Amino acid sequence: MRPATIWKPNSTVLSTACGAGFIGCRYRRAPCETPAMPPLFIIEHERRPTLLLLLAGLFIFVSLFDYHQLTSLPLLRTPSAPIGIILALAFTVSRALSYRLYTGPQTWLFLLIGATLLAEMFRFLSQDAWQFRFYLQWLQIFILFIILLDLAKDPRALHLLWGSVVMAALFLALLALTAGIESSNGRSGYEEIDLNLQAYLFTLGLITLIWLLLEKLKSLRLWQLLAGIVGVAILLLSILKTGSRGAFLAMSAGVVVLLWFSARQRNTAAYAYLLPPLLLLVVWQVTTNDLVLERLFNTVAGQEDNSRLDIWRAAGYMLAEQPLIGHGPDFMQKLGGNNHTGTGINSHNSYLQILLAFGIPAFLCWLGMLGSVLWRCWRLRHTPFGALFLSAMAVTCLFGMTIDLAFNRFFWVTLALAANVEVYHWRPGFPPVAPAATRWARQH
Repeated sequence: MRPATIWKPNSTVLSTACGAGFIGCRYRRAPCETPAMPPLFIIEHERRPTLLLLLAGLFIFVSLFDYHQLTSLPLLRTPSAPIGIILALAFTVSRALSYRLYTGPQTWLFLLIGATLLAEMFRFLSQDAWQFRFYLQWLQIFILFIILLDLAKDPRALHLLWGSVVMAALFLALLALTAGIESSNGRSGYEEIDLNLQAYLFTLGLITLIWLLLEKLKSLRLWQLLAGIVGVAILLLSILKTGSRGAFLAMSAGVVVLLWFSARQRNTAAYAYLLPPLLLLVVWQVTTNDLVLERLFNTVAGQEDNSRLDIWRAAGYMLAEQPLIGHGPDFMQKLGGNNHTGTGINSHNSYLQILLAFGIPAFLCWLGMLGSVLWRCWRLRHTPFGALFLSAMAVTCLFGMTIDLAFNRFFWVTLALAANVEVYHWRPGFPPVAPAATRWARQH
């Protein structure tokens, strides 16, 4: 039989056919010996500079310590700021000329940027308060997501970027348990970091470790298995210590989604031998640390602080005043005034955060971006990486209902990796996602 030949300069091409496994063909001319089979399917991913991936991973991890102020200079205020500047400059030098626009989340991102710019332009022309200084913070986040989306097309980004998220979650959890500060209502966590944001990071790490145990049980050594179980216990305890009601519900939903879509014939042993001890561990920790359950019961009984409802009600009145362009990136001051707090307050809802800042058109672009990412994960929901990132996105969307995630770096790296889930795992029957691969398939 004649070998199938793929010609792709400066790229990595994975080729496979119906019923065949993955065959890697790297760089230039690469003959792939395959058995007689139906037409060939391919998917392309370009390698990104290793330095960029390392810088991005370091930037994500160091973001943990951004509550420390290093200097008063705007671009060097936090520990991650210098790394971010180096990352942006290195990305511009190495990737600007070869940057390509893809359909899906990337297109929705640029539509979102355009909608926010138009909202700010109309605000300026209508002689409303000019908030360009506050908009620069959003622009920095958009640039970060552009970089992460591009870097995530390299399969190595899964280990470097998502590995940084998991390591950050474990590191912060250990700090919270050993050096955490307990508040008057019994909630505890690491100093100066919002407890709900800590719980979000812990939940991402917890989902990932459970996924690893389920998928790699047969290949794990004993010490690796024990380390994974200990990591799950640490992260679960850290979530419960935060006392976050939203985190507990989002974590529960995320684990259910993961277990449901990870269930396959080849990992039945993991479900039979590993899942029962993990469930016992969860029940034991939840019953011995009943702060979250107590807060949930008090919420149902109307005895818990429900100030978020008052904030959301005030946000609804504000949105009705300016539904098309919002109140600008500095809406917190006005929201605090409408809620009679006297100081600026957050919306405690990521969706309201976008609506109040830039209005309904930008919010629709925001939903389009999230929906596009969710659709990509949903299409691969019965594959290992599809199940992982679908559960991570479910957790993210649920957390977004109770906290502001727009400036959270872990949110954006989750979104970027989930948007490229097809790069990390691909199977026949799904069309190639890269434009070059699509053109090659049509020509041959």
